[in-house]
Amino acid sequence: MYPPFNPYRFVKAENETHHWHGGSALRTQYFNALSMCFPELERRMIHSVRTTVGTCGDRPPVRALQGRALDFIAQEASHSQVHSRLNTHRVNPSWPVLVNLWPKQLIARRHWLSNLARTCAIEHFTTLLAVYLFRHPALFSHVPPDIRDLWLWHAAEEIEHRSLALDLYRAAEGGYVRRIGYFLLIFVTANLMVLAQTLSNLAHDRQVFKARTWQDALALFWGRQGLAWFIVRHLPAYLQPGYSPNDHHREECDAAMRWLSAHRRSRQETASGESRMHHATSPSDETVQGN
Repeated sequence: MYPPFNPYRFVKAENETHHWHGGSALRTQYFNALSMCFPELERRMIHSVRTTVGTCGDRPPVRALQGRALDFIAQEASHSQVHSRLNTHRVNPSWPVLVNLWPKQLIARRHWLSNLARTCAIEHFTTLLAVYLFRHPALFSHVPPDIRDLWLWHAAEEIEHRSLALDLYRAAEGGYVRRIGYFLLIFVTANLMVLAQTLSNLAHDRQVFKARTWQDALALFWGRQGLAWFIVRHLPAYLQPGYSPNDHHREECDAAMRWLSAHRRSRQETASGESRMHHATSPSDETVQGN
């Protein structure tokens, strides 16, 4: 696995506004809010998948998913790490991260299958967001290239492993009522969490009462191709008893896989070139011995 990004490229250039998303405070602080939530949420999802495999690993259906589960864990760990780096360079460190205030004792006492149902719900929401980004690539057209590629890389990998949590939940004999119950709970709490974090960011940024902030909010969420309309329109599919993420958004998923394949190939070529350059500039053993 090649490192997806050089974290030092996230540092703000001297003449660059801290509103990195095309100069829009609303879009910047909304995506900052998502990025601030991701490290903790991804750690919890990793824990739920790892616990399920450890608890039910002797069941053949679960054992058959162990390889995909390991890939899921590796990808989510990488997402958590890179978003932490992005937050370090792009978010004011004095701003509170609200998701970290959630009582961890409640999560620890929850049944492992309930935690996995919660992971399935979060994965559904992140997959919808990822599909939206690939359906509307112009949304990130005015974003610094490294940050744009980070979000597309994250979105593409969310699409790549979109069905793992739900497949694992069913393999562990999780029921429909629990899955839907946690889906409805996450729909409310996750959206309130991101909304609260966005408003907190805007308040610290002194942008809450700016007219452009609310104009941008209406355009992003409730415009003709708004994110809120898109999510609301595609949420009911999850309520189907036989729902599978693989049966939906095939055009965007194919585009994401093409982008991800090209990105990984580029990273391999870059890593190979850096390795050859390192060997070419390093003193040979004979030179060292001769000195």
